[in-house]
Amino acid sequence: METHKHQVKPTNSSVLSSNILDANKNNPHQYYCFNVPAPADQIKSTQEVNHDVAHVIDLFNHILKPQVARLALHLIDVYQSTKSQSGFSNHLYHSDEVHMDHPILGIIERQIHINWEVIYL
Repeated sequence: METHKHQVKPTNSSVLSSNILDANKNNPHQYYCFNVPAPADQIKSTQEVNHDVAHVIDLFNHILKPQVARLALHLIDVYQSTKSQSGFSNHLYHSDEVHMDHPILGIIERQIHINWEVIYL
């Protein structure tokens, strides 16, 4: 993916809602956060807009990962499984230009199972 003209730096504020973390103090659950899957190239959009969308999703996922780890939550990474080398959808898990199809459930289930084994075994 090419370098974009806009450089965004994360702020000190958390990407994740403090309400979720506060609620978990009384009810200790295992929270799983999903990142954003790779975008499908939108035919109705310009190439520049499509690349900007792919860049924003890549940037968001890059910022989200350490935030989730810092808060001791679990990340379900659908981005790595859905992106091609270009940063756009590899079309293996999308049912259309926006939605994921049922085969992604196997990826999600494996990641939950791996986290569960680390925590409980």
